[in-house]
Amino acid sequence: MRATSAKALRSDKRDVRLASTLVALGMIAGCNAYSPGSFVVENRPFSGTRATVGCLDLSAYRRADHGQAAVLEYHFGNRCDHSATVDLAYAPVVGRTRDGREVTLAPYDPGKTLLALELSARAGGHEALAYLTENDEPIAQICVDVAAIAHRQPAQWLCFARSEDDVAAPPAEPSEPTEPLAPTAAAYPISSEVTP
Repeated sequence: MRATSAKALRSDKRDVRLASTLVALGMIAGCNAYSPGSFVVENRPFSGTRATVGCLDLSAYRRADHGQAAVLEYHFGNRCDHSATVDLAYAPVVGRTRDGREVTLAPYDPGKTLLALELSARAGGHEALAYLTENDEPIAQICVDVAAIAHRQPAQWLCFARSEDDVAAPPAEPSEPTEPLAPTAAAYPISSEVTP
C-alpha cells in the first residue's frame, strides 16, 4: 500500500508540474506585450499621426465630430521596462475656427474623471476625447501637444483639419500659452481601453 501511495504521489507531482507548465505557457501566449516602435497593440495598428515621446509611442487622429465637438482618438504604447505617465488631460489642445481664430479647447468632462495614469511596462491602450469651445462653435482644425501627454518638453504639436473645411492661413504651430499648464483632471473619455 505504501508503494501505491508513493507512486500516486509521484504521479500527482507530475500532474501538478504539467498543469503549472501549461498555465505558464498560457499566460505567456495570452500576454500581448507592446513591442517598442511597433505602433501595434493586440494586432491593431495605431491610427493617425505617430510620435515617440520618452517611453511612449503615441498616435492621434481626428474622428468625425460629435455634434459641435471635435473628437481626437489617441493610441499609446509603453516602450520602456517600467511604468510611464499618460496624462491626456494635461496636454494643451488648441482649435482654429473657419475664420482662423485660435481658441483653447477643453475636453468634455462633466464628471471630472480623466486623470493622469501610470501605464505599465510594455502595455498599451487607446482613448477618444471630445473637445468643445465655450460657445459650441465648430472647429475647422484641432492641434494637440503630444509631448505634454507624457509630461515632456519640448512641445510636439500635431494638427488635424476637418476634411470639408478650409482653414484660414494658420501659423505653423499654435501660440504658446501665457501661463504654465498644470496637470488637471478635466476630461471625459468617449471610449477607452488599456491592454496589459
